Amino acid sequence: EFLELHFNNPMPVDSVSIYETYGAGAVDTIYVRNPSTLLWEIVYSGTASAVGGSQIFSVSFPMTAFAVSDVRIALNSPAVPSWNEIDAVAIINSNLLESFICSGDSIFLAGNYQTSSGVYADSNYVDSYIT
Repeated sequence: EFLELHFNNPMPVDSVSIYETYGAGAVDTIYVRNPSTLLWEIVYSGTASAVGGSQIFSVSFPMTAFAVSDVRIALNSPAVPSWNEIDAVAIINSNLLESFICSGDSIFLAGNYQTSSGVYADSNYVDSYIT
């Protein structure tokens, strides 16, 4: 099983965060699509393992040499005892100083949760793009 996601603001990335709200731990591979070759490139591969409850599963990797707009998340659903729920996925470029959020999402910046859609800058910590 896998999810394919498209982000409207492509950028080079060095991290992906997956907000697993139920049945956490089923993610076993994360890919990004290279726009030049249209091939999926693995940025994370591991063993799925139930963690109980919810989690923000974050993986870091070397900065991509291309702007990422598509992410594929492979799930090993039998590795967890129930179904899987993923509420949000963030692609992150730790070199950027702006964060974008969409209506209905929230992000923690500058010591506060931002809940209105828009562009936010935080000079103390760089967070993610959520679409």
